[in-house]
Amino acid sequence: MTLGVAALAAIVVQPACAQYMMRTLEHGPVGYLHGQVLTQEVGNLTGGDFSQPAAADWDGDGDLDLVVGSGYGDLLLFRRDEATLLAPAQALLPQEDLRLDATPQRKQVSPWLGDWDGDGTLDLLLGLGDAVYLYSVRGGAASGRRPLVAPGDGAQLQGPLAPCAMDVSRDGRLDLIVTDGAGRAWALVADGEGQCGPPQTLTAGGEGIKVTPPARPWAGDWDGDGMNDLVIGSGDGRLTLYKGAEGGLTVAQMIGTAQTRWLPGALEMQDAAPWLCDWDGDGDLDVLLGCRRGFVALVERTGPAKLRIAGYLQQKQAPVDAGRCAVGTCGDWDGDGDADLVVGGEDGCVTLYERLEGKGIRLGRGRPIVSEGRRVRAQERGREDAPRYAWPALADWDGDRDLDLLVGCGSGRVLVWENAGGLRALGPVKVGERVLRVRGIATPAPWDYNYDGKIDLFVGAREPPDERAKPGELSLPEVLPGCAYFENTKENEAQLPVFAKGVPIAMCLESEQERHRDADFLLPYATYPARWRSVAKPSFITLTAYGVFGFENIALPGAYAHLHLLSHDGLPPPLLPPLYSCVPVEPGAGEVGLLAADAAYGFLCYYPRASFEQ
Repeated sequence: MTLGVAALAAIVVQPACAQYMMRTLEHGPVGYLHGQVLTQEVGNLTGGDFSQPAAADWDGDGDLDLVVGSGYGDLLLFRRDEATLLAPAQALLPQEDLRLDATPQRKQVSPWLGDWDGDGTLDLLLGLGDAVYLYSVRGGAASGRRPLVAPGDGAQLQGPLAPCAMDVSRDGRLDLIVTDGAGRAWALVADGEGQCGPPQTLTAGGEGIKVTPPARPWAGDWDGDGMNDLVIGSGDGRLTLYKGAEGGLTVAQMIGTAQTRWLPGALEMQDAAPWLCDWDGDGDLDVLLGCRRGFVALVERTGPAKLRIAGYLQQKQAPVDAGRCAVGTCGDWDGDGDADLVVGGEDGCVTLYERLEGKGIRLGRGRPIVSEGRRVRAQERGREDAPRYAWPALADWDGDRDLDLLVGCGSGRVLVWENAGGLRALGPVKVGERVLRVRGIATPAPWDYNYDGKIDLFVGAREPPDERAKPGELSLPEVLPGCAYFENTKENEAQLPVFAKGVPIAMCLESEQERHRDADFLLPYATYPARWRSVAKPSFITLTAYGVFGFENIALPGAYAHLHLLSHDGLPPPLLPPLYSCVPVEPGAGEVGLLAADAAYGFLCYYPRASFEQ
């Protein structure tokens, strides 16, 4: 059976959203292929992208558990059964409760935990889109949903809404505080009968509260003076404190400074979501911070006005998670004979997961790859807070028989680090005297194409997920069409690769109706030579806007690649539907498969070659 372009466009992988995280972890982003989502024995706890944490004793065992909402409709429970480790995620609410369509969608989930109604038991306030719901928690389960803010109530409340509770009216009852998608804060006074009044602008120092959206609130006694304070996390990663006083909330104070980076490794914070609790059991309030990448950072209170970034919360059997926009590749990085995993993500960081002994793909805890004491990162894209997008590749670049690191960047450049007893930055790849640059995220694929013992380079460009091309502007390399070949012309082994020019890679379809048809309409953005069908002659695994295809090279020996896809009377089904990344890897001797990821979440899924033969 063959499919036309229109039919193929409908075969789009379900984005990693809704209560989709658990299904993704079980089967991967392409469920019908039943891939293996890669995990590490212990690693960063992840609640999906745009995580928002809340902590309480959910199951009544005396320990604080963690509940995390995501930006894709997930509400997850992580039980705390050890002092420093949390158990793997459990989904808390059915899809119907989250008002989700059959097709997953972007939807922020914002939980609050506490005794809302004063009956001595735990309640859950849940912000979901433009609504806020109240649940009772009994026996470790949430039930009895009813709306406090129904969908469409109050045109001034712009979703997504994030709730917390504070006695604003000072009548001894908790009132509902809601921040909205415009960065504003609202108070809805409880009437004592389980309902709330209309939204009123929440003020501090006589002015309406507003921060960089989206805003995520927490209310409680920040400084131990017995007054209710308000802490709001904002889209630009800042934490703002509004202290309580007899006359109401006071003017905003920044927690830390404008330069404070709350994430471990001094990484830029976006979409800060605070929850305060005594997480470490020392009697004072610590800060749990959710963020765009989906992790939850612990900021410990070490004194009345002192905070220390302690690291990310850890969980057992954590998925390998790049935060967002994962790209993975394999190679024997540490020289022990096993194929290790190297992963890049939206934040531009590159992480190593060493292969552990045993059957299957078992990985140790991820650790940053560093060069000269600094974390390896993709190049900035103009703004410091803009996603950098690291697209890593491994190759023996300098001919010394160990693996070096190439990183394609969202800036369009390809950076190289030489492995010489430690990584040494070599700078960007050049063609002649000019720096190689593509329009979009550079997707490097090093390979000795002409079998002359020298590493050549294939490069494509992917449109960044956070950008849309302007009308008439192509997000493709400067060398068109979508992928190009650069032959290594160095003259001796001591030299690093030398590239004089780039040559566009010809791609075509062949059918009975059309002998050859240009395949540029597929918008290819990466191509990888791989021992997919034959060890002797590589296929070219090619990523396009319509999915991942296996092209064959019909060029004569010594000629530039001419890629060919047999299409019969239409476009053949892709190996995989459209995804963010897909890299052919060889995790073991004689093994070959695809390592794929969607843009949402940062998980990597391995599909062995056998998956495509069923």
